[in-house]
Amino acid sequence: ACVDKAAGQPVPVPEQAKPQFQSPNPPACAVEFLDITRGLTRIGTSIADGTTVCATELGWNGLTPWGDKKVWPFHNQRACADLMLGILSYFARAVGDAEAAAFDCFNNNQGCGQSIGKAMRAIFEALQALVAISSRCQVQGADPPYYSNKDAPIRGFQCWAKVWFVIQRLVKASKYIDVACMVCPGPAQDAVVAAKKATAAAAAAA
Repeated sequence: ACVDKAAGQPVPVPEQAKPQFQSPNPPACAVEFLDITRGLTRIGTSIADGTTVCATELGWNGLTPWGDKKVWPFHNQRACADLMLGILSYFARAVGDAEAAAFDCFNNNQGCGQSIGKAMRAIFEALQALVAISSRCQVQGADPPYYSNKDAPIRGFQCWAKVWFVIQRLVKASKYIDVACMVCPGPAQDAVVAAKKATAAAAAAA
């Protein structure tokens, strides 16, 4: 501790103000519950669509220039995969929103679960974009009927847009994974706590 040389008495060191979290936060709480409702609604609509798109050889007969109607365009594997990955991404998003609502509504910090939910959402969205790339990045005239011979330059832009979207989502996922490693219980969190205790002990002894 510092000592006043004139008075010979220790000088109290003012404590630094700790950051204050603004919670509960009613507006943010309402937004989180609306986001959860939207996510669950999208999950329900995607499941309903999946009963048609993912059900092969049901309800349609006849042939088209691209194949049997039992398979295309009403049933196809890519649209089914897109729907299933969309359901998983919306579920991960709803989990992240629920964890955020726990803090905004009830002052219960769930940063670990929220960061994991956001990381999973980014990963599923990247996988969903890879399904779209399988159609939009085809060579012109290949893979009918998914790839159209019209507007080839636009298709090229769409292809690169999805490629960069995948990269962006993977970087975002890595960010939230890093956050989860810091805030979730485990060796990393124990190291952070130990470092804080050592810093506090050194400051007290100074």
